[in-house]
Amino acid sequence: MQRFTIPRDLYFGEDSLSHLKNINGTKALIVIGSERLINDGTVPSAVEYLKEAGIESELFVGIENDP
Repeated sequence: MQRFTIPRDLYFGEDSLSHLKNINGTKALIVIGSERLINDGTVPSAVEYLKEAGIESELFVGIENDP
């Protein structure tokens, strides 16, 4: 049996993305549907904050909406 647990804490609001630089871990997967979040600077900011925390990240783009 395998198990996948998602953390329960959700951060939102102004400057919430900057909290990524304070988390613990070694690797992160960023999953998005379209390139809009890349183009508006959200993903590059997230990657930079993760890098500050010493976390290697990988981006996966192209997830389709669930109808």
